[in-house]
Amino acid sequence: MSTAFLDPSRPLVSGVADWLAARARPTPAGVAALDRFFVAVPTREAGRRLRVALARTFADRGGVIPPRIGLPGRLLAPAEPGAFPTASEAECRAALAKILLELAPDECTALLPPRGRAPRGAKPDFAWAL
Repeated sequence: MSTAFLDPSRPLVSGVADWLAARARPTPAGVAALDRFFVAVPTREAGRRLRVALARTFADRGGVIPPRIGLPGRLLAPAEPGAFPTASEAECRAALAKILLELAPDECTALLPPRGRAPRGAKPDFAWAL
């Protein structure tokens, strides 16, 4: 997993599409492939917009094999369906919030706001983690 910083003055979807386009690898058939990436998106609509932006970016280049796109809860889903009971959406969010609360203040500084920005200077709580 890696962190990439995009230009904040550009729309996020086009910035992500351009970032991915720069990392596309050609297949033997000459089609660009991004299938080695997983992009976590906040909503299904955001995933649809990203797929449309990628299609527009690669329209004149013969198309693209898109990345896997899913909601953050998919990161906690088992690799094989049915192998283990699947957590509900609420259980996934609770597990991710618990992980965020257990992080040290200096971990993931590129991803998370500083702990000092918790509401009214209070110690981060479950609502902050959500």
